[in-house]
Amino acid sequence: MKKCRVTLLFVLAAIILAFIFIPERVEIPKGSSAKIINTYGGNDIVAVLSEDESRTIAKIFDGRAYMVFEIPACFFSDFRSIWFGDDFSLGFCPAFDGCDIIYDMEADAYFRISYLGAKKLHNILENYGFEFP
Repeated sequence: MKKCRVTLLFVLAAIILAFIFIPERVEIPKGSSAKIINTYGGNDIVAVLSEDESRTIAKIFDGRAYMVFEIPACFFSDFRSIWFGDDFSLGFCPAFDGCDIIYDMEADAYFRISYLGAKKLHNILENYGFEFP
């Protein structure tokens, strides 16, 4: 009986720790279009991205784990943002200062992208007036 209790406590502790330490992940709906907004620094650009650009950015973001115990010291603003979904309700803000971190406005959470992903993202967004250091 004592072994059963210890085993049960161990299983419960493992489940609780899994919920604490396994972070949620970014989910971009498959095939959704992306729209960018850039109204920073005198820009007034609102554009729906091409299917290829939308797919590329979705691949960069999709499945990334949210940062759990960190709050980045990067600069974000919804004046420069990317929106996904049928009604463009999933908003993301890339860092202005070259950080490889994205802010998810709906989840109110941050996630990192790879160096290569950041370069691809910057190359796309620079076509729409975004500037990165």
